[in-house]
Amino acid sequence: SSFRVLYGVGTDVMSKADQLIIERRLRPIYDAIDAGNPKKAVQEADKVLKKHPVTVCAKVLKALALIRSDKLADGFEIINTLDVPGAQFDDGTLQAFVHCFKEAGCPDRITTLYERAVAVCPTEQNLTHLFMAHVRNRSYKNQQLVAMRLYKEFGNTPYFFWGVMSIVMQAHESPEMGAKMFYPLAARMVESQVSKHGYKAGAEIELHAMVHEGMGKFLEAEKLLGTEESRALLSTPPTFLMARRLELLLLAKEYQTVMDRAIEALSTDPDDWILWKMLFDSSFELLKEAKSEEQQTKILNALSETINADGMSTSRLRGPHLARLELLGRFLRQDEPIRSLSEKLFLGSPIDLLLNYVLRFYAKPCCYNDIAEYLWMLDDSNKEELVDGLKEFIDSVIHQREQAGEDRDANCWAVIMNERLRRTIGTMEKMPRKDRRRHVQLIVQGILQPNREQLAGTALAQLAAAILWSEWKNHDDWQSFYEMILLLEWTSNEYPTDPFCKLVLCRAYSHIGCMYRLVALTRSLDIKSVQRDTLGYIMFPLPELCGRFNVGIVHYTEMVDVYEQAEKEISEALIGAYRNGAFIQVPNLIALANKMRKSALSIASNELHRYLSALFAIDNVDEAVRTLHGSDDTIEWDSLCDNRDLTVIPSFEKDIEQEIESLRASTQKEFIDFTRLRHYISQAIGSAGGAKGAGPEELGADLTLLRAHLEQCRNNYTTDFPYSRVMQSPSAVYLSRWVHGGFIDPIVCLLQSALDIATARKVGDNITVSMLPDAAELKKSLSVILPPFEKKTTPFFVQDDIITCSRMLQTLAACQLLVRLLERHDCSRQSDGTQKKGKSANQPKSEFLAHCEALRAAIRSFWCPRSEPTGAKSYSSCLPHKIWSYVIGCISHISIHVPIFVISWNTQLIRIVQRVYSKAIRSCTCILA
Repeated sequence: SSFRVLYGVGTDVMSKADQLIIERRLRPIYDAIDAGNPKKAVQEADKVLKKHPVTVCAKVLKALALIRSDKLADGFEIINTLDVPGAQFDDGTLQAFVHCFKEAGCPDRITTLYERAVAVCPTEQNLTHLFMAHVRNRSYKNQQLVAMRLYKEFGNTPYFFWGVMSIVMQAHESPEMGAKMFYPLAARMVESQVSKHGYKAGAEIELHAMVHEGMGKFLEAEKLLGTEESRALLSTPPTFLMARRLELLLLAKEYQTVMDRAIEALSTDPDDWILWKMLFDSSFELLKEAKSEEQQTKILNALSETINADGMSTSRLRGPHLARLELLGRFLRQDEPIRSLSEKLFLGSPIDLLLNYVLRFYAKPCCYNDIAEYLWMLDDSNKEELVDGLKEFIDSVIHQREQAGEDRDANCWAVIMNERLRRTIGTMEKMPRKDRRRHVQLIVQGILQPNREQLAGTALAQLAAAILWSEWKNHDDWQSFYEMILLLEWTSNEYPTDPFCKLVLCRAYSHIGCMYRLVALTRSLDIKSVQRDTLGYIMFPLPELCGRFNVGIVHYTEMVDVYEQAEKEISEALIGAYRNGAFIQVPNLIALANKMRKSALSIASNELHRYLSALFAIDNVDEAVRTLHGSDDTIEWDSLCDNRDLTVIPSFEKDIEQEIESLRASTQKEFIDFTRLRHYISQAIGSAGGAKGAGPEELGADLTLLRAHLEQCRNNYTTDFPYSRVMQSPSAVYLSRWVHGGFIDPIVCLLQSALDIATARKVGDNITVSMLPDAAELKKSLSVILPPFEKKTTPFFVQDDIITCSRMLQTLAACQLLVRLLERHDCSRQSDGTQKKGKSANQPKSEFLAHCEALRAAIRSFWCPRSEPTGAKSYSSCLPHKIWSYVIGCISHISIHVPIFVISWNTQLIRIVQRVYSKAIRSCTCILA
């Protein structure tokens, strides 16, 4: 018995000596795992097991090392023999199991593990781990049951509040039942506990306030947070606590109380913008409720006294001055008679307030963003007056200061402010194109000033890039596009820590398919964690479009890992929130996890990763089919989240917010349709290969979905579907070209043959050659995809042809895989495609197999004769004859299409353009290699 305990299994408690012995033996394994060397960890585990074969912890650690070596099957073979009902493990072995299941992404197995551990040994530690296992799985009901069992058996107060928080999360999950049952139950439990024992920690007060808030008892929640006991126990900073209490009072419609407290707080902190917003929110509600002019006058007097208090109008803080703008804007948005009440406050005109603010705070980089949301209050004449007033200030004051050598960067911000305003109100668009080009040169001269501060220099680069981008967008001026790339490349080298220039370069290079430079830029941006989700659209789906399937497989594998790692980190954060009593964080963490799990980019990355891997990286047909088919989890397409941050690149255009929102809606819809079509193709090919026991019924259903969605996409995305050149737009997925270019028709044709054959086999009918597509027709449908090569004179013409060639490669690889699946139905072959025993290899091929060979030949006719493709993987290393002509055409025309510009950057510009073209040629030659 003692030996069984020593090696990880048993019912007795290990002595301290036994623990030291086992720790000494396992230490080399732990050290190897911690050092990230799973191979050595396996070797060390084998050494221990050779001498002590019953050391269960060593076996589990070996399984962990195998899992980290991507040998999941071998690792779980060990685990499944150990993790059985009735087995008892020490804490170290249990933790090793947990790490195995976390690494493999199996949180449900952790729950099973500790359920068995509790059944054998219901200790406080095991029950606590079981609770945390349910937290990982978001199993709120089971959390509640385990937490209450912990409280009843061990009496620790935190366990009780774990149970209450679990009930609150059930209310979040089901709002209707929350109002009827869960919140009232949680309230009764908390009130009973507090009446007996009082509050012992701030977490208990926070949770009680959450319960009140969930029940709509906002006033009770505010009173609870405002007691002296609560302020003593809560660790929330006073400013945040005040904001939360005011928010609760607003929800409780205690507008007069909010107004009074906000006015009192602003007397000591006039720069707190939350307090100003609370003041205005409550004031306007009171104005709407006022039943007499006297009541309105009282409210207006209170506002006037606050906003005109001593020092407010001359304050060097931004808050009081912005508050006047905000208050005037709110009055202007109201209907009569409230709208006209602003006249009694004598706030001044919008133009006077804005001009005063700009002249006071022009040296602050945030000045433009402060006033941008109030420019709507100005008419066209006022806007011109604002720009003229700022220009007059620059001419009369700033230039004198510069000549005197005063704060050159502060003066530069006045110029930047002026330029941004001119662009926002449309003055720049009215300039002749030649004047705009001269204006860019003036801005560049400003960037080149000695000792220019990084923030000011990159802000000037933003303005120049915006002008050049607009020239390309509105006038198809590729010369301006070249110059913009050159300017931004130079600026990013001068200011390597600035992200703006790199982000715009990413957008520019995605338009011309310069993928390798795009990869380098995204790496230098150091995009991590959640940003991989919000900014992942910058790179998607460039590797697939550029034919760099190996890069794409690596990139999309990383993206899939990002979402898996995010789920693990959020689960650990949730466990930490329960352990530390940070209950207020739990709903936010759950919301974040849901957004990450339902991210459209997450689904798209997984689909494209499986698709490219199966067609270009997996030689085994069965494994390729399983990879394409994927899991059986239902994707709720209509509930996918759009987490893209399309405003990461700032803009100074007119009405850009509406344009970006319109762009967001249209591109998200196209993105989901693109992903959905790829999903249906993968599912259908997987079903055609019999993945997970799929038969003709599953294949028929998948093919019906594919055809229906393909038809829908063809109707919604016509051949002339426009693609945006807005700087903030995501990379185009070119769905219209894909569905109208003939790329999917050969795949659908072969899938139909697979369905006919599978149906005939199931009902016992003979399988005939007539069920296969005609080889000549297949060849004809494939030839439609590649148009004849034409010499083009437009810059970067090669990008469109690379996209066509890349998707042609994917179609041919998919067709090749389907033909190999069809060959398996030949009566002279086994189900895995090998020849039956007893059949001579010299016997003539069956008619069915000969027709499949003809289909193969039709596909091979589009490939270079220098090598004979043997599998799907070889298709990424061969090139169709017409693609070869594209490459030759590109190489022979590079020098012709490099323009010579009469500007000072000429030499560097040619070098940049040649590099861009060389990247495009590299994409082509990588397909050829």
